[in-house]
This record gives sequence, C-alpha cells and structure tokens, in this order.
Amino acid sequence: MVTFQEIPDETQKPIAREEIKTEKEAIQKAPEPTKDELYGVEGQLRKAEQIQSNRNSTRAQRKEGSRILTKVIQSEPYEVLADMKVLPQVVKLTCRLFSDDSESIRTDATKNIEVLIDVLNNPNLLAGLIPTLESRLGTERIVEDCEELRLEQLTLLFRVIKSHGEVIPGYMPEISLILSRTLADPFVTARLVANEILRHMIATYPYNFHQYAEFMLPALFTSSNHQQSKVRASTVTSTWQLLKIAAPEHLRKNMSILVQRTFDESAVVRTALMIEVVDYLKTYRDRYSFFNLLIPILFGMFDDEDPVIADKSKREWNEIGAVFEKENETDLKEEMDYPVSPPQAWPDSVPRSRLGCRELCGRNLMGMMNGLANDAKDNLSLENRIMATRIYGLVISHCERNIHQHVPKIIEVVNRACSDTDPQVRKNGDEIANWLTILATPELVLKVVLPGVQGFSAGTLSVLENFAKNVWNEIELQNKLAKALFKAMPHMVRDKRQIETIRRTLEHLSKRQNINVFNVVCSEIYCQALNDKETDYEPASITNFGAPLDDVIGQVGSKFISANQGSLKSWNQHSNEFWTWICFLQFARYQKIDKIFDESRMIFEDLLDTRLENQRIRLKTVEVLFRLFQSDPESLPIQARKTLIGLVSKNLTYRVGRIESAVKLASVSMLCSLLPLESEMDQVMWYNGHEATIHSVVEDDEVCIRKHGLFLVSNLLHEISGQYLETDFLHKVVYKFLERLDDPHNDFRILATRCAQRIYSILDEKFHGNYDKQLYGAHTEHGAKVLVLHFEDENPDVKTAVYDALKCLIKLDQKRVEEIAREKISNSSRLAQLFQ
Repeated sequence: MVTFQEIPDETQKPIAREEIKTEKEAIQKAPEPTKDELYGVEGQLRKAEQIQSNRNSTRAQRKEGSRILTKVIQSEPYEVLADMKVLPQVVKLTCRLFSDDSESIRTDATKNIEVLIDVLNNPNLLAGLIPTLESRLGTERIVEDCEELRLEQLTLLFRVIKSHGEVIPGYMPEISLILSRTLADPFVTARLVANEILRHMIATYPYNFHQYAEFMLPALFTSSNHQQSKVRASTVTSTWQLLKIAAPEHLRKNMSILVQRTFDESAVVRTALMIEVVDYLKTYRDRYSFFNLLIPILFGMFDDEDPVIADKSKREWNEIGAVFEKENETDLKEEMDYPVSPPQAWPDSVPRSRLGCRELCGRNLMGMMNGLANDAKDNLSLENRIMATRIYGLVISHCERNIHQHVPKIIEVVNRACSDTDPQVRKNGDEIANWLTILATPELVLKVVLPGVQGFSAGTLSVLENFAKNVWNEIELQNKLAKALFKAMPHMVRDKRQIETIRRTLEHLSKRQNINVFNVVCSEIYCQALNDKETDYEPASITNFGAPLDDVIGQVGSKFISANQGSLKSWNQHSNEFWTWICFLQFARYQKIDKIFDESRMIFEDLLDTRLENQRIRLKTVEVLFRLFQSDPESLPIQARKTLIGLVSKNLTYRVGRIESAVKLASVSMLCSLLPLESEMDQVMWYNGHEATIHSVVEDDEVCIRKHGLFLVSNLLHEISGQYLETDFLHKVVYKFLERLDDPHNDFRILATRCAQRIYSILDEKFHGNYDKQLYGAHTEHGAKVLVLHFEDENPDVKTAVYDALKCLIKLDQKRVEEIAREKISNSSRLAQLFQ
C-alpha cells in the first residue's frame, strides 16, 4: 500500500507562550505617552479627519491632510503610535487615502502604512490594511490604475503575509480575491509578484487555501498564454502547485490545458513544466491515479530540442522508476515472470529501461493508449500528432510484458500514423511498428496483419517490413509472409512509398535461410515493374541469395510465365501480371537469358497471329517489343533476336486500316534495328523469304512506312558485302529503287538514287570490269533511261545523286548509257561533263 507524508499545517501551530510573554513585557516596559502628547496627536488627527470629511476639499487641502498624517507617523514615538486611542485613527485615516484621486496622495499613504508596519509590527494593522487592499485590487475590475502603485501594494501585502503568518488564515477570502485579479494583471511585474504570493500561500497554508483553488484557476489559465515567457513559466509552476493541493477532479478536468505548455517555444517554460511533472510523479498524494496522464507529458520531453531538458527528463524518469520499485517492492517480488534479458532484436543503441520504469508503463498502458491514439489522429494540429506518435512509441518500448493484448489497437495507430501527410508522423509510425515487432509475439502480429495485406495500407506494410527485419528464427512465419506478399502483388497499385517499403521487406526476407526464392523474386519483379524509377537490374533482394542472377531470374521467370500464360495471352495491360512479365523480359535482355524468351515465344505467336481479328492487340504487342530493346538492341540475346525477327516479319503484309498501318510501321521499325545485327547470310535469306512483302512496304501509301521500308532495304545493301548478293537479286532490287525516283518526297528520291548507285558499284566490283553488257543490257538500258530522265531535276541534291549514279552505271555499259544520254540530254556542257 502506497503512503505519503502528510503536509504539516503551519497555521495550526500554537504561538509559544514565551513569545507572547516577551511581547507583553516589551509593551509594558515602554513608557506610556503623556496626556499632552496624546492631546497634540489627537488634535492633528481631528484636523486631518475634518479635511477628509469635507467633500469639497481641494487637492491642496487633501495634500495637507496627507502631510499631517505623514508627520504624525514619521515623527511620533512608538508609545504614542501604539496607543489604542491613536493607532485605530491613524490606520483608518491612512487607509482612506488609498481611495484618493491623487496618485501622489495614494503613494504617500502606501509608504505611511509601510512605516507603521516597520515601527509597530502590530498584527492589528492588517484589520484595516488587507480590506483596503482588497477594495483596490480585488474588485471585479481593479480600481488602482497606477501600475507602479499596484506593484508596491502587492509587495507590501507579500511582506505582511510573510511577517504575520499566524493571523493570515483569517484573511483568506480577501487575499484570494486580490490574487484572483492580480494574477491576470496587465503589468507583468505585478503578475509575477502575485504568482509568488500564491505559491507562498500554497506552501504555507495548504489546508486553508485548497478551498479557493477552483476560484484561482481561471486567472492562471489566462496567464498561461501570455506573450512573455517568464510569466508563462511562473504561471505553470503556480498552476501545478495549486492543483496539487486542490481536489483531484480539478487536475483531471484541466489536464488538457496544462499539457499545451509542452509545445511552448521557450525552454524556460518547458523546464518549469518538467520540474512540476516530475514532482507530481514522485510526491503527489493521488499520483497512482494520474500516472496514465503524467507519464506521457514527461515522455514528450525526452526528445526536447533543448538537450538539458531532454537529459534531465530521462534521468528523472529513471529515478521515478526507482521510487516505484521501492514503494512496490513486496508486490514486485511476488511476480517471477519478468524477462531478464532484452528481446533478441532489441537495438544496441537504445538502453533498456529499469524494471520499475517498465512496470510503471505496463500497468498504466491501458489508460494511456486511448488518449494517445486520439491525439495521433488529430487532423487539426500537426504538432499534436507528432508529439502523440512519438510518445506512443516510447510507451510501447517500455511494455515488454503487457504489449500482447494491445496489438490490434497498436496496429490501428500505426496505420493512421504511416498514412499521414507529414514525414515526421510517418517516421514515428514506423518506430511504433518497429517496437511492436520487437516485443510482441510474432504469430500474433501476423495473425492480425496478414488478412489485410491486399489493401497495402502504409501501416500494414510498415509492420511487415519491421517484422521481416526483427524476426529471425521463425522461418515458417517468414515464408508465410513472403507467400502472402506474392499473392497480394496482383492487387498492388503504382504507389512509390508502397513499392519502396515492399522492396525493403523483400530485402530483409532474402537474408533468411530456407526462404522461398520464387515468392521473393516474383514480388521483387512485381515491384520493379510497377516502379516509375529506372529498373534496378541487380536488386539486393535477389543478389542476397548468393546464386548467379541469370540462373535465379531464369528459373523464377520461366515458372512465372508458365503459371500465368492464360492471363498473359489475354493481354490485359492494366494487370500487374502483364507488367511483371514485361519486366522479366527486360531482365532477360539485360542478363541475356534465352530461357525467358523461349517461354514467351508461344505467347507472342498467339498475340501476333495475323489470322485473327486482333489488330489492336498486335499493335500493342509490337509496341511493347519495340520499347523492350530500342535503347540497346545489341543487348538482346541472339536466339531471342531471331525469334522476334520471325514473329514481327509476319506483320509486314499489306492490310487495310489505320491500325494495320501502325502495326506495319512498328514492325518495319523493329526490323530496321534488329536485322543489321544478324549475319550477312541470314539477312540475305530473310530478304529472299520476304521479298514480295518488302517490296509492298516500299510502295506503301503511308509516307512513314515507305520511308522505313527504304531504310530496311538500304540497310541490306550497306551491311552485306557484294559476295553474298546475287546478280539477279541486285537487278530486281534496283528496279524498286528506280521506281522511287518518282516519289513526291525529295528525301526518298535521294535515298533511292544512292541505293541504285550502291547496287551499280557492287555489280562493278563483282564483275571486275567484265560486266556482260549483252546479257544484262535491258537492265542497263532501263536504269539509264530513268536516271537520264531525272538528270535535270529541279532539286540540286537529287540532281547530284542522279549524276553520281549515272557515273557508276557508265562504268558498267558506257556505250549504251551514252546513246541514251545524247538522245535525252540537250545540255551539251552537262553531257560533256558526264562522259569526261
């Protein structure tokens, strides 16, 4: 049973008889005043009273009356002033001057009273002084308008209270009225003195003053938001000390107002608050009922920006734990299930709290959780959310024995904190999740979290990440987590934070032995596929397995494609499985893994089947394939490249429609990138197999298709050496290029002419000047006629290209070309230049 030491009531002490006897003897030994002295003083007092009684007295007359009293008080001896015929009159007349209109007169009156107190030190003076001060300072609206005078009168009151403490309980109502007004005095210094008086009254007369506590609180709460930090600090101290002697319900009722000072910008105020909270936790008579309210306030100062406050609050908390251990020593010894060593995942950088601190938090966890949870979701105050979530994590870190029954509530707070817009609140939410997975039973955590994993809430993912990081020995649970993540990945959205959290979770899982590789790798590829960042081709979650990357990804990718063929053939570009398949293909291209492309071949063949009404799917498929390797075609594995060339070539056939034209354009563009990488013989064989299709592409009505068709054929001429090109093949191809000289686009005409020039050059090299003019004369004649027709073209670039092509053709059959040229060309100078 906790006990506390009763506060002694200083007011109940009887005055020692020796003190009373000594005072009486001093008065008796003092010489009595003569009648003449009394008559003289009484005459002066009557004159002063007549002036005060005259309502029409001028200021000068009132000033004269004040001087009379001043002279009497300062010049008359002790025995005269102490006489009971003189003293009441002097006090009465002096106190009347406190209400004079003149500030100087009121000031003189205040000083006269001070002199009387110094000279007489008689408690009877308080009978007139304190009611007078109450009439000036304790009314609903303070009558005394002079700030310096109010301060002087308050100082006088404080002095009287300290010097005549034995009679002060009789003036409690008047003093409480004065304090209730001056605690909110506009003059800062007066307000500070009022706080000092209040604290003195609390310390000296707790059993008398507690009944006025409720009356004082409104004025103190008004001062708690004052602009000057010293006023706020003094008010905080006074408020907490006042509530300490008041009824407990006042503390509970006004706790929310007191806690606001934890956010104060001044370290002085926060220090005052910390001192009072520590005092409550150690000595408050009903502290066991308020631990759940006081502990969070102290925890809020552990991370204070002022290092002095942070360090001192932590030391005090340790001492509070020691006090708790001492008070509950018998109770604690009866329980034997305290964990001796910290949990396995306990961070080395965090010291473990002592037993008393842990038990103090654990026994009050239920009372703290609801209030902190409500503050953690306070949408109106960001500071409140930051403070509440930080304290929540500190509280959880102390509850090694008591955390299990609160797991659902803690996860609810984590979900709310990790979804916050502020990064500091989210960081605090991650810290709560970290302590939850360190201290709570792993089976219980997964049982609560895994059913909602498909929702991919930020809090759930944070708990799972910390679970994967902190739980080491439970391989079955780790595999259960990996499997749940893999099953949930098809439902994930493109959220950057979610993806990064899952990737960190997978990285932790990959470090465990006997973990399911397929689930981890597939989940990693899911994340890579949905991430907007550049693909990470060497993720830690895969490299941690220790096996070669191409082996791991090849095996997992093949298994994934086999298991999802039906979904992939449906070509749902909005599904996560589709983008994961594409990401596997990117890894296969980067790591040169043919196995994944082989598994995907049947899928691409079905998607690119030209016999079906699937134009849009074929277009999307070709686009995806083109994006897959357009940045680096050479990185594509050889067998995969051959497979793509074969699949795409089927889509070069002419078909009507805009979508079909787009498919053909994309296919030609792909072939322009892939074919030059093949061997020369393979390129010739491909052309022979698709000759008619290629020629239809060159003659297509669409400009872009025609252009890329020309590029495709011209690439063949420039990439393949003459020894692989047959003469008949060259003669057939040159006809297609010569037809392009009638194209409306000059660029195409120039390209076609250059290609014809290249063919004539190859023929010249093949025959080494022995070109069979008789056998191939028809080809030469046709080429000469077409080129001579465009010899005088308006475009200078076309003209130059035609000239160069004719020069090459002349090398093959000069006589035939010259006959045709002289017949068609009228410009003799140009003709001479051609045959020079």
